[in-house]
Amino acid sequence: MHNIAKIRKYLGFTQKQLAEILGVGQNTISLIENGVIVLTERNRQRLVEKLHVNLKWLSNNEGEMFCDEETAIAQLPAHVTRLINSASNPPSGVPFYNKPIANAAANCLVDVTEEQPDFRIDFRPFNDCTFYRPVFGESMQPKLRSGDIVACKRIENRDVILFGETYFCLLKSGAERIETLRVIRKHEDPSKVILKPLNTNFDDAVVAIDDIVELYVVIGSIVRFM
Repeated sequence: MHNIAKIRKYLGFTQKQLAEILGVGQNTISLIENGVIVLTERNRQRLVEKLHVNLKWLSNNEGEMFCDEETAIAQLPAHVTRLINSASNPPSGVPFYNKPIANAAANCLVDVTEEQPDFRIDFRPFNDCTFYRPVFGESMQPKLRSGDIVACKRIENRDVILFGETYFCLLKSGAERIETLRVIRKHEDPSKVILKPLNTNFDDAVVAIDDIVELYVVIGSIVRFM
């Protein structure tokens, strides 16, 4: 994890909130955390000046994250301490996002989940999921219909993919990002998987595991009855 992300998560900030403090765009924070661009000297100094980050730790992982954590937190500007206090008492429930990634100004689903959700769903059996989102399209009928809501939990380790389960995937195709909801099946080539729709009017797709940018297992659904 990039040190910028460590600082942000430690303080409980979203990418948008950290961007506002540093005076940059949210996309800049996302690109730095994903290793697309490097942290500029200007932004290093802003982290030191505004958040009292230890420059040696930031550059070489030497010492502690903050120069003097207790003093540093106490000296932060009022609007920053309010963000930290609000982060220590986060709202209950899991965020619901009502937009597809294709329509979002983001490179990955992590970027989307940094944004303000449409609302939160506080349903205890699913409160360990990462986010809720609606189903778009008809490829997973009859099990899931357009407008149903799925609870998606982020998968960090691709070695623990459960074949036969439904997953929400973000795939890379050149510079584009394509989202899909499919059952993942095992392929004879271990570097690939089969993305299988349940609707027989749609075709299977074979993709390289390395082309899966984000992977979320669907742990449950809220079905609409029409």
